Amino acid sequence: MDAAPQALEFQSVAVNVEYFLRVKEDGFGEYKDFRAHTLGELPQVKSVTSHFCLDTSKDVRNRLPQ
Repeated sequence: MDAAPQALEFQSVAVNVEYFLRVKEDGFGEYKDFRAHTLGELPQVKSVTSHFCLDTSKDVRNRLPQ
C-alpha cells in the first residue's frame, strides 16, 4: 500500500473482516478507480466492503493528549 498515497491507514482488525483501510479520494469515481485498479489487482484481496463517511463532527486522531 506504500504506492497508494490515498490509503491513509491500513490496520489489521479483530472482527469479521481482516483489514481496515481508510482511504481519502476526491469523489466516488476516484474511489471506484482505486478499488478496481489498486485493491482489485492485488491477488491476496478476495473481496472488498466499502463504507463512506458523509460528514465528520469530531476527529481527534491527530491530537496528542496534554
